[in-house]
Amino acid sequence: MIKLSLITVSLNSQKIIKRTIDSINNQTSQEFETIYVDGKSNDETIDIIKKNYRVNDKLIVESDKGSYEAMNKGIKAANGYIIGILNSGDTLAKNNIIEKIITYFENNEDDIIYGHSLVFKKDKIVRRNISPEFNEQLMFNGWFPSHQSIYIKKKIYEEYNFYNTRFKISSDYDFFLKVVLSKKFKINLLDEYIVNFYLGGKSNKSIKNILISNYECYLSWKINYNKIYLKTIPFKLIRKVFQKFS
Repeated sequence: MIKLSLITVSLNSQKIIKRTIDSINNQTSQEFETIYVDGKSNDETIDIIKKNYRVNDKLIVESDKGSYEAMNKGIKAANGYIIGILNSGDTLAKNNIIEKIITYFENNEDDIIYGHSLVFKKDKIVRRNISPEFNEQLMFNGWFPSHQSIYIKKKIYEEYNFYNTRFKISSDYDFFLKVVLSKKFKINLLDEYIVNFYLGGKSNKSIKNILISNYECYLSWKINYNKIYLKTIPFKLIRKVFQKFS
């Protein structure tokens, strides 16, 4: 039985996709699937996926308008009732982390869980994202869990119409904010390192993208809450600096 679906999006990722696939294939649990969504890579990415994915995994090869549209395709194709995101180049933190996530959902009534992440530059840890216990005021104070440490029941994606592709860098922030503000779901911390995140993604690739990302977060607050506290975005940036040097 497929209990969990991982969504991995890629585009011309031949240099980094194998480490992601290896971290997936080395998991102790087999009660999950991976949906690989590739945006028509013109390097060896697709061949690497085909040579290494498991028998029950899926590969979707289609052009798209960005990573969030690709994630939406993967979520819609998923058979698991739990959804996780693992981008090409990043890795699961432990070989038994999927087993732990599935077990947690089976033994608790949570709708969403999140955990900790390690941020790497090449092979060196440059930041530890240690997430706090959940409360609804955290996002007002600039907190947001690492996107790839969040696991959400598929029915919530369906209810909230998946990722909003209007946002090019921060649609994951927008989606989580909507869910938190709804106060409808049980959200909790799983006190585990879930993902190893490698620098180079869109949100941290340049100063320009950092500014765009935070502007999109500002827009998300305006759309979903009709206002934003002056401290929210500055505190979000300060938290990242603190994590880097902690």
